[in-house]
Amino acid sequence: MLGTLIKYEFKATWMIMTLICGVLIGAGVVAGLVGNFLNLNSPTLTDMQELLLTFGVIGYAMLVSSLSMLSAVFLFVHYYRSLYTPQGYLSFTLPASITEVVSSRIIVGCIWTLASTLATFFSVSFTFMLSGNFKEIVTFIDEAYATIIEEVGAASTNLIIFEFILVFILSSISKMLMYDYSITVGQLWSKHKILGAVICYFATQFVMGIISFTGHFGLMFAAFESSMNFTMRGWITKNLLYSVFLCVAFYGVAIFVSNKKLNLD
Repeated sequence: MLGTLIKYEFKATWMIMTLICGVLIGAGVVAGLVGNFLNLNSPTLTDMQELLLTFGVIGYAMLVSSLSMLSAVFLFVHYYRSLYTPQGYLSFTLPASITEVVSSRIIVGCIWTLASTLATFFSVSFTFMLSGNFKEIVTFIDEAYATIIEEVGAASTNLIIFEFILVFILSSISKMLMYDYSITVGQLWSKHKILGAVICYFATQFVMGIISFTGHFGLMFAAFESSMNFTMRGWITKNLLYSVFLCVAFYGVAIFVSNKKLNLD
């Protein structure tokens, strides 16, 4: 039944999310073509080119940020409406367990979050590729990669890159899970459930900030007494374990509250 619910969720969300991802990638293509047309990679720029570059960068950054925020808002509003409004009554009358119903929303939300993140990456990549600055970016990456290899070795460098990608993916997922978790915990309030979700979100952010600061502060001292390999690996490993913990904790609490303390009044 979980697979059927996931398919239904994709049908309910694909149009808006596909549009957002498409606009993100399209914005990168347009920005790159405009940059190439204006010859912005020229060593000397006219005052008009500098002005257009400034407004273009600001506009592109605002558009990408707005679309990223819009995708997150759409997903957690959909999560709330499909579970904790009159529509939620119908969801929980389906021949499926509460865990399956809630998990389908969470899984699809996380997949779309990764899709949105990937669309943002392609958008930025197309901007540099089409504007004529891609060679400089590749050269910079190659030099940075060679520098790290000299410090920690090829095997450790590849492992660090792999773990960094995992941290990036899990961090994106944990952010979406925190929204779902906060909305679910907010249902424990008999009244003012949305306010409860907001309070839960900011309280969790505050606790996470303290934990994150404490962990990074400790690594700052370790950096003075250890090699680059140990420091970088330690930072990435801690963030990887922390991201895994957050994903499991947010998902576990959301499922537990939904099963034991569900309140649709």
